[in-house]
Amino acid sequence: SDVVHGQLSELWTTIHMLFCQIAAMPAKEQLEYNKTTNELLRCAEVLARNSTDSVLTYIQKQFDPKVGGKDPASRAATLVMLRHIINRMEPHLAAYKDTVIATVKTALSDTDYRVRKAVIQNVIAMGPSENQYLACEGGQDLLVYVVNNASLPL
Repeated sequence: SDVVHGQLSELWTTIHMLFCQIAAMPAKEQLEYNKTTNELLRCAEVLARNSTDSVLTYIQKQFDPKVGGKDPASRAATLVMLRHIINRMEPHLAAYKDTVIATVKTALSDTDYRVRKAVIQNVIAMGPSENQYLACEGGQDLLVYVVNNASLPL
């Protein structure tokens, strides 16, 4: 079990790194990597289904300035991966609602446009969910964030 967990960690780190590299490219270049991006998201989903705790912990750590998350493009890419997991694994994440909300809330103070956009997209993904993320503790803060950012100039 420890060997498998170690391999999952290495796989997740590699998938995350590749996804962040593509996300850091100019938008025009990203189009060339659409298939790769989609496959990386599918891989992230498979890993999250098999090791939800460790994947969510890894994602949370990306917003800790001591561990990762120094680059806004990487933080935004991490949130895109989280949004994909939220959208694709809704019933499976019922037990992880508080963790998902706490993870998104760690990015609320970020000032980078890409990160703010990704936070809002995560909140929108949580909105129609059967898991009722926004009804949980902290969900109201996410809604307030969306409303406050709706009036910001581009």
